[in-house]
Parts: sequence; structure tokens; C-alpha cells
Amino acid sequence: MSAGRTSKADEVRAFVAASCAVDRGRVQPETRLYEDLGVNGDDSNDLLREFAAKFQVDLTGYDTAHISRARGSSCLGRFWCCCGG
Repeated sequence: MSAGRTSKADEVRAFVAASCAVDRGRVQPETRLYEDLGVNGDDSNDLLREFAAKFQVDLTGYDTAHISRARGSSCLGRFWCCCGG
């Protein structure tokens, strides 16, 4: 990768860190939204919608309940997979 260009993984990491107000170093593919970042409920749904808009991910048919604490936590690896990171 040439100087001045960022990888998709870096873009995802920056987006999640900024959205969750955490240090970028805390954001890894295995990071869990609720357990590690404290993101749950409407906040997790908002994060997912904002992510989809920014990275042009089609959420048609995706059940956002999969990322809520009540249904089990989701790790951020899915974010990387969705955008080819």
C-alpha cells in the first residue's frame, strides 16, 4: 500500500472507533460490540446502518437483532467481511 492510502480495514477501524468514541487500538476483527465496546440496542442498530451507508453494504434481509445483547453479541469481523477488509 502506498503512502497516504489507507486500507479498508483501517477505514473500518477508524469508523468504528469514532462512532463508539474509543481508541482505534481497541477495534479489531474479534472485538465484540457489547462486551468490549458497550454498544447495544438502538446504538448497535444505528452503528450498523451508518456502517452500511458509509461502506455501501446492502442490509436487505439482515436481521439486526443478531447484534443485540439479548440475541448474543456480534464481533466486528462481520464488518470487515462485509466490505472486503
